[in-house]
This record gives sequence, C-alpha cells and structure tokens, in this order.
Amino acid sequence: MDIVSCNPAALHRGGEESCWKKIRRLSRATFKAKCPAHIQNSFESRRDEDSKKRKTEWGVESKDVTTPDSFDPVEEFTQRTLFSLYGDKPWICVDNRLYAWTGTYYKLSKDAVEIKRLADFCNTYPVIDKQGELKFPYAKPSKVKEALEWVKMRLSVDPDLVNPPGINCTNGVLHIHWHCSTPSWELVEHDPDFYYIYKPLVTYNPKADSKASDRLLEVLDAPQRDIFLKTIAASLDLETVRKYKGRLVRALLFRGHGSNGKDTLREAVSAMYGHQGMTGCTLSDFAAYDEGRKFPLARLRHSRVNWASENASTARLDRIQSLKAFITGDTLDSERKGKDAEPFKPNAISFFNINDTPNLQGTLEAIYGRYAVICANKTFKIGADPTKGEIEADPRFKDDPEFLCSEVLPAFLNRVLEALQRLMTEGIDYSCTEKALEDIQVENSHLFQFCKDTGLNYDPVSVLTASDIWTRLEQWYLENGTLTYESGSNGKERAIWAEQSKHCDRNVKAVNQVIARFRAIFPKTKLVTVPHESGKKTLQALQGLSFGGHGGNDGGDSVPESPTPIPPHSTPIPLHSPPQQTTENQDLHPTHPNLLHRVEKMENSTPDTGDVEQKVQENILEKSMTPPPQGWVGCDAQESSILGVENCGGTGVEIAETGVEIPQEVVPHTQTSLSAPSIERSAVPNTATAAATDELESWLEYHQVKKSYPNPKSDNLRSSQKRAFAIREAYRVSKTKEDLSVLPRENGGKFSREELVWVTNWLYQFFPGEYNHVQATSKISQQRLLE
Repeated sequence: MDIVSCNPAALHRGGEESCWKKIRRLSRATFKAKCPAHIQNSFESRRDEDSKKRKTEWGVESKDVTTPDSFDPVEEFTQRTLFSLYGDKPWICVDNRLYAWTGTYYKLSKDAVEIKRLADFCNTYPVIDKQGELKFPYAKPSKVKEALEWVKMRLSVDPDLVNPPGINCTNGVLHIHWHCSTPSWELVEHDPDFYYIYKPLVTYNPKADSKASDRLLEVLDAPQRDIFLKTIAASLDLETVRKYKGRLVRALLFRGHGSNGKDTLREAVSAMYGHQGMTGCTLSDFAAYDEGRKFPLARLRHSRVNWASENASTARLDRIQSLKAFITGDTLDSERKGKDAEPFKPNAISFFNINDTPNLQGTLEAIYGRYAVICANKTFKIGADPTKGEIEADPRFKDDPEFLCSEVLPAFLNRVLEALQRLMTEGIDYSCTEKALEDIQVENSHLFQFCKDTGLNYDPVSVLTASDIWTRLEQWYLENGTLTYESGSNGKERAIWAEQSKHCDRNVKAVNQVIARFRAIFPKTKLVTVPHESGKKTLQALQGLSFGGHGGNDGGDSVPESPTPIPPHSTPIPLHSPPQQTTENQDLHPTHPNLLHRVEKMENSTPDTGDVEQKVQENILEKSMTPPPQGWVGCDAQESSILGVENCGGTGVEIAETGVEIPQEVVPHTQTSLSAPSIERSAVPNTATAAATDELESWLEYHQVKKSYPNPKSDNLRSSQKRAFAIREAYRVSKTKEDLSVLPRENGGKFSREELVWVTNWLYQFFPGEYNHVQATSKISQQRLLE
C-alpha cells in the first residue's frame, strides 16, 4: 500500500508521528475497519496481484499454494534491530565500517561502540513463547554479531562515492563545476547524499584576510610557490584534471633540513581536508608493495593527498614501480589482512619530505616525467638571527589548530581555488625545479656531471663508438683527479683510481664498460655496428648521441666525425685465408708465420746487432712512405712465404665485437711510432697509433684468450711465461745480449716452442730486419740466434 494514499490523521487524532505509533498497535481487523473503502479494496487487489505473480514465478497453478499476506509480513529480529537503532538518522557503511550522519559529515562509529548498543538491545528484547512465558532468546553473542552483520549489509555504499570532488566546509559544501576544461565553484548546503567522511575545519570566505596565509607561503620562493599551489588545487578534482591535462601533475620532493616550514605546509593542507583526506605512505611503504607486502598502501584508496613527512633514502625512486603507478594514476591493489586484494585507481597527489639526497639513478626521462624537486632553503626559528639568514618563526601555524582554521585556512583555500583556474589555462612550469633535480642526479652518479661538462646529449644523426666516449671520459677523469698514472719500478705506468663518494657510483675503468653504462643514462640511443678504420672488423657504437649538445667544453679534442652505421641486414664479405703448408714436426702455431721452414740454407750466419737501430728506422720510414699492395685479405703481399703466397696475418682468434681496441704504445728505441699496416697483419698488434700502455703485454694478453697477463713474480706462472716476460722487459730497458744470457732457463738452456712463438712474433713486430734474418736460417740457427 502506498503510504501517501493513507492519511494517519484520518485514523487517529494527534500528530503524524504519534498516529503511526498507534496504528502499529492496531489489530488487522481494527485497522481494516478504520481504513476508507478505497484502501480496503487495494488490499484485496494487491493480494491478488502478488498471488498471480508468485504462481507465475514458481511455475505452478495449484490451488493448494498459499502466499503470505503482503501487507502484514512477519517482522524478523534483524529488521526490527535496524529500524529501532539505525532508523533515526542516515547511516552508511564503507569498507565494513559504520558512519553516522552528524549534520555536516558522516562520523566514524567504531565496531566496539555498535556492539555495545546491539548487545543492550538484544538483552532487553522480550519474546512471549507459546506457553505465554516471557523469554529473551536474542541475548546471545551470535545474535549480536548477526545483527551487526545485517546492519552493515543494509547500509553499505559504493566506496568510490566517498569524499566526492570539492571541499567539505563548515558553512557548506564547496562543489566544483566543470564547463569543458574551465572550473567554477559554488557553496551548497550540507546533504546526507554527499558522502564526506571527514570533519570540515575550513570556512569558505571569498573575502578572507590573506595576511596570515601569505606569511605561511613565504616558506617557498615565488616560482616554487606557484607549483605547490597548483598541485594542491589539482587534488580538488584530480580525475578531471587528468582528463584534460594528462600526466601534468608530478610528485613533489621537498628537500631541505629541519626548521624550514615543510611540516607547517603539510599541517595546513591536512586541516583543509579534515585530517582524514590525507595519508602519509612513505617511500619504504611503496618499496614494500613491490616486494609483495601490500597492506601499507591500502589506505590510499580514499586519499586525496599523500604527504610523507619522513622518508629514508635507501630505496631507489626510479625503481619503485608502485610509486610510478601511483603518481600517474594507474591501478593498484588495496589489500587488508585476511582479505583478498581489491583493485583501485589512486586519485591523490604526492609529496615526500626528504632531508638527505634521494636515491635517483635512473634515466632522465623516467625522472623528469614524474618528479619535481622543491628546495626549502629558508630557516625558521624562535629568536632568529637575521645575520645567519634565519626568519622568526610563529609556532601557532603548526601547534595552534584554532588559529590555523580561523586565520590561515580561509585565505589559503582562496589561493588554491585561484590556482585551479590557472592550472587549467597555463599548466605548470617546472623549469625552476630542473636545476635541483640535476644536482641530485649528479650526487648519485658522476656520469651525469660528465655529460653536463662535455655536452653529451641526444643527437639523432650522430654515432659515437666506445673509444670516442672513452677518450673524452679518460681525459675528464684525469682533469678532476679521479684518475692518475704513475710509473712503477719496472718503468710501466699503472692507473691509480680515486673512488667516488658513494659506493654505488662506480667509475668506468675500461673502454669495454662504456656502452652499457651510457646506454643506461640515454635509453633512447640505438646500439649499432660501425666498420673499423682498418676495414677488417666492426665495432659497437651508440647512434643518437654526440658531444655537440649545450654542455660546456672539457678541454678535450674536437668531436670525432661520426662513422656510418652498418645496415642491420647487410652481409659482410668473409675473410679468405691463403693456403698453408702443413709439415711434419712443425714447431710453431699453424696460424703464425712458419719460422722453422728453410727457404734457403744459410749456415754460419749471425745477425749484425750493431745495425738494429738503423734497420728499424729504415723499415719504419719505408712502410710509412709506401703503402703495401693488397694481396690476400689480411696478408702482406710483399713478404712471401715459402709457398709463394702472401703471409697470412690471421691468428685463429677473432676479437668479439665489443668496440674495444687493444691499447697501443710507442715502440721502444724509436722516436717515431710504427706504421705497419693493420690490414696486412692481424697476427700482431696494430701500432698505427701510439698510446701509454705496453704493446707487447696487450698482445700477449690477447693471445692467452683475453685473460689478464699474470704477474711475472707469481709462482703460478710457467717458466716459459716468466722467461718470455723477462725477455720483453730486457728489451724495454735496452739490456745487452750479455744481460739476456743470465736469464733463468730450463730444458737444457733451450727455448720452448711457446717461447719461440712469442719472441719471434715480437721480433716480427718491432725488429723486422732481425726477424727476416731469423726466418731464413735453419732450425738450429734460430735457436742459437734467439739465445
């Protein structure tokens, strides 16, 4: 029966509320007798409709089916409990918690309070049994829990409707209206249909005095203040702001030491949202979420502003995936203990107070698109000393809630509303925060400072090899004292490294580390292969990077000309090795020049050691003036083997395409670097360019499967290795044949096959005249000459 069609005053005299109470006490027959005729007819028609409906639903037409009287159902205990205890005012249940309407907002009522009320109700709820005795069957814990569960189920509302856009003020609800991308606002009366679950503390007053609010905002400089106000304004309706501005709003990192006003700003924003629209999840909480502990972030579901006052700098911000998702509004999981996780889309802005340098080591794009650094460099103290740059502090801004709500918040809210309009028309200019962000990156990785000093930046058409970058980086290390070279007792220079201040900021100590380290900083670069200047091999390089950016000049050489990348699908021409003769009892490595085969018999011949210097200089000048003709690829056509073909320069071991070249050195006893063509001799190192490292040691290191050359004083060395190393050192310090004769020997004072290979190839590189003479002798003469 429609309640509107029944007038309680026609049934009983008195007020409407008292009339309904009396009507409930009437019996069925008495109530029908008092009702008008049209209402009595509606009883019968409604009963007929319900009966037909139920018979149709149940699919039966039996006359034995009886239906309960729809007007007078049996009232259950749970229904009576809900009506008696929760029918006086609006209630809602959000996330299994009950909230009662107070006139301006829904106030949380804890389960302990409600259980006490329900227990008292159940304890005094009487029932008369069939024998006419008075019983209290609901005075049981199970009935109390059943009633509470029923109430929560009946009063549940969608959590997404809680704390709608706008501000719940003491004098009404400040509702935000949108006309496309233009915001406007109006103050409306409080209504239970607005599910605000925080107590209003701010009063909307368009004409509020801004003196106290302006003093609060003096904590920040003007450009940073504008960023702060626009970020707070976005929290009024962040979903709509993202709709028109995308990922414009970033997370703000407030950097500064104590007594700089960061916590005072946080207290003001928290009071604007009634201290319940703000959460304080720290960076460690987000890092724990990535590790599977999702409970700390469950409170972000209804958050408008997440502002963590204290944060440790242990976790790397650029690696916290949940933080990235929270900043950009991607889906997270709200998981409470003992319950399944529920996905939600975060709708809050982010602030993090940091005192130490945050751990930011990621790429430029990953950082610039999500974070902005606000430096709070001012110091506020009671009894401030102006000579030290201190400003007199007013403790009321943080410790006096009444002063904050009455004197500061009304004008502060006006500034936020004004910033919302400017946000939608102007956007946010983060240029004033870039310097602070770059400083943080430099403190975390010295390579950012190198890029800034040398101007290393993106350039779509440029290509840099590892050697190009290493040359500038090594010079940069030398200039700032990170790298120094000193001579050892054996005359060899060794590198002395000064480690960076942070243990995680490692130096780049070799050219083979360059590609990986700089690709981590510039992820948009493309890894390509470029031909080596010799034409025999290819090197790895980075395309899209050059030193021609806006950075300063580090005093290095000019930017090298970019090589042309090899197309990824090109097929290189394979190198052909000339045929080689296989002889029995061959003592040398088959891929090296055969020094033991006799071209012509030259007995009783000894090398003229007095003309070694002259022969070396003549060989250098001859090869530098006249380029050799090309025969077999990788061979020298001028120096024929015993088969009448060019000597193959292959070693049988190819260098991997790492972009790393073997270090070079100025040849001993010469003033001009050798210019032996690298295309013709791959079995020996290329000495076309001089460097400060040992040529022979690098070559021997390569021929030992690229393992570091051992310490000659180590007991793990074979005697042949020690002797070969000693021979090399002897030639470097210009020792005579008599000095060499005292070297330790084994096997009856003869050289081993391994020593013959190493030493004769060393002669082949540095003393070609001596090598040619040894090549033409017999096996016995070779042994005698080398000894």
